Amino acid sequence: MSSASDQHKAKPGSSASAPTEPNGTDAVEAAGAVEVTEAEPRSRMPIILALLLVLALVAGWIFVLFIYRPSHQLDELSDARFPKAAEKICAVTMAQVGDLPPASQAANAEARSKVVTQADALLGGMVAQLDTIAPTGNDKASAGVREWVADWRNHIGDRDQYAEALRTNSDARFLESTKGTRQLSRAIDGFAEVNKMESCSTPGDVG
Repeated sequence: MSSASDQHKAKPGSSASAPTEPNGTDAVEAAGAVEVTEAEPRSRMPIILALLLVLALVAGWIFVLFIYRPSHQLDELSDARFPKAAEKICAVTMAQVGDLPPASQAANAEARSKVVTQADALLGGMVAQLDTIAPTGNDKASAGVREWVADWRNHIGDRDQYAEALRTNSDARFLESTKGTRQLSRAIDGFAEVNKMESCSTPGDVG
């Protein structure tokens, strides 16, 4: 007669022991390993993004400083013949205007009117010369040059009105025409600056 212990003896070929559940310590360590493995990619992401940002900034500065060559700005002429010729004409005239007494420092309104009138005569001669060398084509650039010369002529007209007003009103102020949302002188100066005609900017002696 077999005992109860004999009945529980393992049969030949069977596994010696049944699988066991992991104890509490092993489970915690396994879970911790999974968490660390999953957290590693996320912890590197801010560093990767920061490096990419730095590389982008460096590349941007290299492009701006050594590679980028700006295309023509608004109102910039691709043909430099007119700007070069105009700059020479304007430089002579502005030197003559600079030799006049400063209108803003004139002793009285009559003296100021006289100085402005003299300057306007010089500027009028300058514009007449610019008119003779302005391109006559139907393209946008040529039309832009002629428009700029016309702006100069209108600016001189504003100056003439100021000089005339000073003869009868010692408190007269220079009233300037506008072009779009800007004072006319700013439009004139902007075109001159973009096209490297610094001497062709308005003298600013009546502002």
